[in-house]
Amino acid sequence: MHEHAARLTGRQAAIAEKGELVVAHILFQRADLHDDVPAVLSAISAAMDARFGDVGFVSAVLGNPQRCAELIGAVVTAIDKNEETDA
Repeated sequence: MHEHAARLTGRQAAIAEKGELVVAHILFQRADLHDDVPAVLSAISAAMDARFGDVGFVSAVLGNPQRCAELIGAVVTAIDKNEETDA
């Protein structure tokens, strides 16, 4: 995870830095992602923008259990939809 964070900037870097446990949680839920950290970071960023706006503070979202649960649900749903489309 840290090697990915070093190459990122902006919001995705903040998500990689502060959301390590959220990324791990999603990867454990979806073992079929095969540790595709960049895809999960991208999905988290997109879901965060859609749910909380592109100006929402990453730490405020990830530090709130209710928002975090909502975010994880949205990310897993988006990943499922993408897999259905790709199939």
